[in-house]
Order: sequence, then structure tokens, then C-alpha cells
Amino acid sequence: SFATINRPADDMFHEIERVAISKMRLFQPPGLSSLAWAYSTLGYDSLPLFENIADAAIPKLDKFKPQEKAMMALAYSRINYSFPYVFNEIASRSLHQIEQFGPLDTFNMIIAYAKVGHKSEQLMQALAEKVIHQPSHHFSPQMLVGIAWAYANTAHHTRPLFHAIAKSLLDNIHKLTANEIASVAWSYASVNCNHYGLFDALAEASEGKWPQFSAQSLANLAWAYSTMKEVNPRVYEGIAKASMKCKENFTSQGVSNLLWAFANAGHVDSDLFSSLAPVTSSLLVECNSQALANIAWAYAVSNVDDDSLFGKNSPFVAVCTEKANDFTSGGVSQLHQWNIWRKELTGAPSDLPPSVQQRGLQAFMSKGFQKSALQENVVSELSYLGFPLQQEVVTPNGYRLDIIVELDGKRVGIEVDGPSHFAGRDPMGSTILKRRQVVNADGIQLVSIPYWEWNNLADSNDKGN
Repeated sequence: SFATINRPADDMFHEIERVAISKMRLFQPPGLSSLAWAYSTLGYDSLPLFENIADAAIPKLDKFKPQEKAMMALAYSRINYSFPYVFNEIASRSLHQIEQFGPLDTFNMIIAYAKVGHKSEQLMQALAEKVIHQPSHHFSPQMLVGIAWAYANTAHHTRPLFHAIAKSLLDNIHKLTANEIASVAWSYASVNCNHYGLFDALAEASEGKWPQFSAQSLANLAWAYSTMKEVNPRVYEGIAKASMKCKENFTSQGVSNLLWAFANAGHVDSDLFSSLAPVTSSLLVECNSQALANIAWAYAVSNVDDDSLFGKNSPFVAVCTEKANDFTSGGVSQLHQWNIWRKELTGAPSDLPPSVQQRGLQAFMSKGFQKSALQENVVSELSYLGFPLQQEVVTPNGYRLDIIVELDGKRVGIEVDGPSHFAGRDPMGSTILKRRQVVNADGIQLVSIPYWEWNNLADSNDKGN
């Protein structure tokens, strides 16, 4: 009763704990599950108490009803101690009861296992099937949001489940809060599931709710739309305006994800990048290496410079130097592109340690590549026309160009840009940055051939012209 109304009572609960431990072997399943649930709900995560509950409950688990098992799992997911053997036992001894689980029991079990990150493939698959085949109205929109998050968070990518959830959510999309909208978008982007119409519906549901999004939800929403290459300028505009109003609430991870998302999508909002620069600068010491790399790369794409972030008094270079050994090859490649950008702006490289600069160039140059059929077709047409050409040429700054031709004594680069270079028909951030830096830093004139333009040409004559 006290837990139900969220009413702590320290002295009373400590005394109940003492007595309960002494009589734990007498407790039956309803009492054990209720005791665990009550103490976890009020934050009383006493290790001796939960050890005794576990010891008493496991031999009796086959007598627990589905609701009692779900309550036990939820209780043990809330405390600050790890009990993997409890979750193993609950999972293995619940499979035969799945059909008896009600919607709330199903939801609680899914959330509990996702929260502790306990892998139980059979249980999670069985619970997913339960959700798929239940009438959609049995689960509230909020429960469906939680279930989508849980399966995305555990990397248990059951695509039929996500499609079933999406169908239900589309009928109730306007019942979602702002933060629930962001959670759904993040979940579906995390498992790379683009259910038809879902992201458009989430965008529409976001209108009028922008002030209600938390800073973290804005970052998650931006990351989701960018990752899924969803072209929706109004979403980015809404996120940008809301982010500038709550910029002081961002964490280091949140601001780096937001900036990366805008840059990756090629949606460069100069006002947003300028507004977030001082806040980002204040968070640099809290950033891990990947967050630093994302921030550097995002500002290089945006071409927005700010002294508070990259000036002489900024800690950026010092923090990167301190974490130099933590950067992955991908992260140090991003720093390399940032270093090129600093040379574009100032005429000189940054103050990054020479070892970091060299490692960045090597990592950037060693990226793998694969020729496409489209590129081969372009090469064939150029060869037919008699142009001397080279393929897969690496520039001094490490960019790999599809084709180089000689025209009037000048080298001209040709990029055959397939679908991966675009969101819709807008170039992605990596493509924007490459086009700019090859021209400005490497001094090579660059021509882009978008895949749809080439594919729309009727014959060889048109392609040659």
C-alpha cells in the first residue's frame, strides 16, 4: 500500500525488512513478489533483503503466476545490484506460460529484461510474438513506445514486431507526447526499420509540440531522421529552434549527437551551429573521444567557425591531445577532415600533435572502397570519347576520387555519386565536405555526376555530351 502511493517510511520498512528476512521461508509467491516490488518501487534496494527473496523465490518459481513473475523481474531490474541467475530462472520457467501473460505482464517483463540488458533470446522472441498477435488495442500507445525502445535497446531486431507496433501507433500518433515521439523515432532508426509513413506521421505529430521536447529528445530525434536519411526540412527547423531555446540543458553526448545529425544530413543551419558553439565549448572536458570527433567533423561540414570553440583560448586541442589514444580510426579520420578545414580557414594546420595528424591522414587514406557499375559505365563512356583518365586517385589530403581526366592541361576530378551520397536529392554532409575540400584544399576542379541524372540519359550520345 505504501509503495502504491509512493510513500516512503524508512523506520517501518527497515523493521519489516528485519522481520521478513527472519521469516522468508514462510512467504508464498504473492508475498515474495509484492515484497520485492514494494521495496524496489520506493528505492529500498537492500542487498540482504533481495538475496533472501531470491533464495526463497527460485525454488517456488513454478508456482508463481505470470503477474508475480513479471513483478519479480521488474523489481530486480530497478535495484542497484546484479542478479543474473534470477533473470535466467524467470526466463526459462516462464516460456510455458507466455499465453497466460496479460498485456501489462508482457510489458513489464519486456521492460525489465531490456533495462538490465539481460539476454534471453527465447523469452524475448516469445514475448514479441505475444505482442504481434494480441489485438492492438490491448496495449496503450505508451506501452508500445516502451516495447519498441526495449527491443531496439537490446538489439533484438524482430522486424515483424516493429511493423506491428508501427501499424498500431499510426492510428494513435497524436496521443504521443513529444518525448515519446522522439523515443519512437530513435527506436526505429536504431534497428533501421522505416515502416511506410511512420516518420512522416511522427513529423506531423511534432508540430506544435517543439517546446515540450527535452534537450535529449531533440538530439535523439535529429539523430533518427539523419540516420534514416529522412528529408523533412520542417523537422530540422523545429529541432533547431527548440534546441537554441534549451541549449543550456544539453549534455556533452547530446550536443555532439545533435550537431553530427545536422551535419550528416547536410542540413547546415548556421544559426544553430553558432548558437551552440559556446555551450559546446563548455562541455568539451566532459566529451569522450567520439563526441569530440563528431563535434569537430560537424563544424567542418557546417563551415561555421567560432573562437569560443576552436580559438586559441579553447580547450578543444588540449582535450583531444589528452584523449589521443582513445580515438578510433573513424574518429581520427574525422579529426583529419577538421584539420583540413582549419588549414582552409587559416592557411596553417591546427595545433593537434603531429602524431595525431599523421595517424588521421593514414586512417583517412586507408578507408576501403568499391567500384560501382555506375562508375564503370561512366569510365566506359569517357574512354570511348578518348579522354586520358585515371581511376581511384588519392589526393594529397587523402580524398579518393573516382576518376581524374586531363582537360586543357588541367586535372579535373569526376565523382560518380550514387544513392549513398544523398538524402533524397540533397547531398549528405560527407559529400558536401568532400566537394568543398577537394576544390579548396587539394586545388582540383571537381565535377559531380548524380546517379539519377546519368540514369535518365537515354543513350550513349547523351552520356557523351
